[in-house]
Amino acid sequence: MNNLIIIAHPDKQSFCHNGIFKTIYNTLIDNKENVDVIDLYEEKFNVFGDEEKTNLYKGLITKSNRIYIISPVWWFRCTPLLESFFDQVLSPGFAYKFIPITKSLGIPKPFLKTKK
Repeated sequence: MNNLIIIAHPDKQSFCHNGIFKTIYNTLIDNKENVDVIDLYEEKFNVFGDEEKTNLYKGLITKSNRIYIISPVWWFRCTPLLESFFDQVLSPGFAYKFIPITKSLGIPKPFLKTKK
């Protein structure tokens, strides 16, 4: 099973890193599963876009069977880097497409439904 862990917390001493991430990562490794990690803060994710990295991330998502997203919730939202990651990587044509219902409106059709 191919697993992808995306973590978006700036503090390596946080519960997101030391509790949630380590537990998931160690459990997957103990079960001899494949694990890829995207640490958005460690990788200094570029909120203005980086086509090479975006394509790398899309490749990791494509090959994964399960995706774990770890982020604190600040003021009812995930971290800004994670929001930017969603905008850049989970883009139309890759994660979904719109099925037109009128000239200006459409219904999204997901492409990543097999991911858990």
